[in-house]
Amino acid sequence: MSKIDKLIEKLRNNPRNILDKYELEYIWGKGDHLNVRHPKINYILIIPAHKPIQPIYTIKLLKMIDEISGE
Repeated sequence: MSKIDKLIEKLRNNPRNILDKYELEYIWGKGDHLNVRHPKINYILIIPAHKPIQPIYTIKLLKMIDEISGE
């Protein structure tokens, strides 16, 4: 299993642990959307809280984590 596959599996199991690990700030926005941001990045990622989460939002979150990690 690749590094990304493991991260996606962790996100599925408990997304808040991943958000806390990378010090991402998250608050509930309008309706049922989650706003995710980090002080190092100047944009906010808005994720709808519908299940299942569409793959594009997982990809965007992974890109955000890569930016924070410096990869």
